Amino acid sequence: MNRIHRRYLQRRGFTLVEVMVAIAVLAILCGLTYASMAYSLEAQDRSRRLHDRYHAARLTMERLKKELGMAFISLHQSEDKRTKTVFEGDRSRLLFVSSSHEPIQRDARQSDQVELEYFLTRKDGEEVLMRRIKHRLDDRPGKGGREEVMVSGVKDLRFEYYDPDQVRWRSDWTVRVEDAEVIKV
Repeated sequence: MNRIHRRYLQRRGFTLVEVMVAIAVLAILCGLTYASMAYSLEAQDRSRRLHDRYHAARLTMERLKKELGMAFISLHQSEDKRTKTVFEGDRSRLLFVSSSHEPIQRDARQSDQVELEYFLTRKDGEEVLMRRIKHRLDDRPGKGGREEVMVSGVKDLRFEYYDPDQVRWRSDWTVRVEDAEVIKV
């Protein structure tokens, strides 16, 4: 064997410095790849949560639209006046009676009339839109029933009410039935 070929056979491996440089480059590439993947997964999670929140808001607004479309005030009361119908609202709260309930259990002894209330409140450190439903109309509007969170993370909610008599929008509206007369405030 000649001298050049012998020297080549002796240098077939890598030096320790070359191996450490290769490992350092590989570690930097892995770190950049991991950071990029982590950021992408976090952005995907944020996007999914935002999409879920908007979806819940759209469903809630559709439900509110349906229930408001079937809101009513009734002068019909029994002699002992056990039921009162109302429509009361301000900027962040809405209480009304609606005929939009659809009983889902057989023999549930529920009518299609319900008292509903939508309002903002603070729960677990964030603003949430709540819905209160009471399946039996009684003489205590605004009290009782079951509450459920409709949308969490709500930044603002404003109801406005159109007054056709004054041809303007108002920030509050109250209609109550008392002694078989409609009282509009």
